[in-house]
Amino acid sequence: MRVNPLFTEEAAFADADHFVDITYADLTGTGNTQTLPILTNYANATGVNVIGARLITPFVSSDGTLVSTAFTIGDAGSATRYLASTETNAAGSYITESVGALSIPHIDTADTVVNAYVTATAAKVLSTHTAGVLRVFLQFKDGRAPQ
Repeated sequence: MRVNPLFTEEAAFADADHFVDITYADLTGTGNTQTLPILTNYANATGVNVIGARLITPFVSSDGTLVSTAFTIGDAGSATRYLASTETNAAGSYITESVGALSIPHIDTADTVVNAYVTATAAKVLSTHTAGVLRVFLQFKDGRAPQ
C-alpha cells in the first residue's frame, strides 16, 4: 500500500490531492480485524484530511461471498479521527462511494501514523479475501503556519 498523488485535473474533481488503495492483498489478518498503517513515510501527518472513500471493486471472500467490511481512519488518539465508519458491501450490496462521516479536520501537533482500521462482519477472516479495492482520498494541508 502506498500513497499516490493525483493529477491536477483529478485533484480538482476529487477535492483531494492524494489517494491510497486498500486491496484484498493488504488484508492479511488471521481474524476479522486489522490495523493498516496508511501514512508512515511522512515525517508528520500535520494537516491531513480524509476526504472520503470509494469502493472500486467489492470485497469477496474465498468462499465467493461478498463480505461486508467496515473501515475507519484515524490515529493512536482516535480510530475515527479522520473518517468514521464506512461500510462496504453492506448487506450484500455493492456500495460504490461513501464519504462516511468525516470528522472535523484535525491538526496534529506531533508525529503520528495514520491508520485504517478494518473489521469484516460475520466473523470472516480477513486473510481469506480474494478480491476487492477501496480507494481512500486524502488532502494534505500544512497546518503549522497560517495559510
